[in-house]
Amino acid sequence: MKTLYLLSALIITTPSVLTAQSEAAAKKLNEGISFYETGDYNNAIDKFNEAITLSPQFKEAYKNRGICYSFLENYALAEKDFSQAISLKSDDKYLYVYRAYCRGEQGDYFEALIDLNTAFEKDANFSEAYLTLGLIKLWLDDYDGAQKEFTIAIKLDPKNGRSYYNRGIAKERTGDIGGACFDFEKSEKLGYPKASSMISEFCE
Repeated sequence: MKTLYLLSALIITTPSVLTAQSEAAAKKLNEGISFYETGDYNNAIDKFNEAITLSPQFKEAYKNRGICYSFLENYALAEKDFSQAISLKSDDKYLYVYRAYCRGEQGDYFEALIDLNTAFEKDANFSEAYLTLGLIKLWLDDYDGAQKEFTIAIKLDPKNGRSYYNRGIAKERTGDIGGACFDFEKSEKLGYPKASSMISEFCE
């Protein structure tokens, strides 16, 4: 597992419009979300499985199951679910970023970059796409390039503690401990929980 954190950005979703045919599946989806919110990802997946059985074209069920698989670090199954969700609704820009992250975790950087290009085509100012691109560059040991992408992400979404946190990691790896500590402290102030351990390790 990489010691970088994007997945807190993943957003569990519910369908905005329900039909009578989808009500039973939506009920299972909501039960799954309740389990997800308590951190019980396995039971959440069971409920999303039931939702998919009831409604095989239920995009939100695939998306949310993929999110749970991501938290369980089963990136291959997560990627598969995000791909299925994309096939059902390809205009959701978050799906491409989520799949890019999972592909990056599996070392499939080329396909991850293709997904990010698609996300940028849908929204040229998509902060989560820049954050994920920064992670890909970080995993490829391109620390200067990673810092550039994280800085863009911060400009687009200055309250995102994950971007400061990951930029801090990139700075630490280039020996810029002072800059890294600034970013870790900013990340902590913004409520990102992973930052405190980095402050303890490098800044005290």
